[in-house]
Amino acid sequence: MDITTIKYGRLVGIGESSHGTREFQDVRLEIIQHLHSLSPIQVFIEANYIAIELLKVPGISRQDYIAKVKRSILFHHLKSDAFCKILWFLQSNHIPYFGVDMQINKAEPTFNPVVTWIRKYRGQNKDKNLNRSHGMHALIELLRDPSTRAIFLAHNYHVSKYTSFPGTKIGFATREGTVTQYDNSRRAFVKRKFDYSKPDPTITLAPGEKAGEQHLDADNPTIFKSSEKSFLVSGEAVWSDRQLMACDAFDYVIFIPHTTAL
Repeated sequence: MDITTIKYGRLVGIGESSHGTREFQDVRLEIIQHLHSLSPIQVFIEANYIAIELLKVPGISRQDYIAKVKRSILFHHLKSDAFCKILWFLQSNHIPYFGVDMQINKAEPTFNPVVTWIRKYRGQNKDKNLNRSHGMHALIELLRDPSTRAIFLAHNYHVSKYTSFPGTKIGFATREGTVTQYDNSRRAFVKRKFDYSKPDPTITLAPGEKAGEQHLDADNPTIFKSSEKSFLVSGEAVWSDRQLMACDAFDYVIFIPHTTAL
């Protein structure tokens, strides 16, 4: 793959079809490094705002920074070694970065203006999925420096046409591999195998679509442009909460045939 062939706008959404796969983070870091070499950037992350702010200790060593990430309340995938590489690149290169998820933790200070904004937004918007995406988009606009390129790291859905994301939409897809995901019944993160090419009766299909339909059949990592291919790919979880996704939901789809768990 040649990520320099992508035409990046001033706001770039870089998705992932699952939060629990390593290769997506590796390519994300490659894109961030490339864009950083071209112009000043800011990075916005689907993560708790205060948890990210607490990581920003001036002059901190890499070892102490990673230890701080591991002790934080961030979700499991954000503490992975692969994502820590992204966080440390931002921290060590003095790149502004922020958590913009609509999460509220009881320990967060109510006097923080961003937390106050999030609380107000959550109180006014009850449609959890769609308005969570719109809330993150709105918070990015409040925090971003228009003189820089803004990069948004989030789940595929949050940077797709389904939420009217206003920037360059880059989705990720895979065919098979392993994933780390949260198991509600066990209340723990577990590694599982998956195969998106097989029929799955839990998928809610659109009219005319077939269960297990899979058209991304390249054998090597590939960048597809909008409408070149179509595919079914899972959402956040493998066995539940699956979503129909298609290349025309993005400007580009980065397809990695086989991925491995974080």
